[in-house]
Amino acid sequence: MRKNGYKIAKKANKRVKTIARRLLRNLERKLNPLQVLAYGGDIELYQKILA
Repeated sequence: MRKNGYKIAKKANKRVKTIARRLLRNLERKLNPLQVLAYGGDIELYQKILA
């Protein structure tokens, strides 16, 4: 067993969150206004989860 397993897991979790935030920002940038209206609730939920 690794002694630093917690540290490694925490670092990996941070990396995953960073990637998810980048993808979400990119998606928001590429959506047109009608799509933003249609998916706005979902996007807000994802932002709250990643906060």
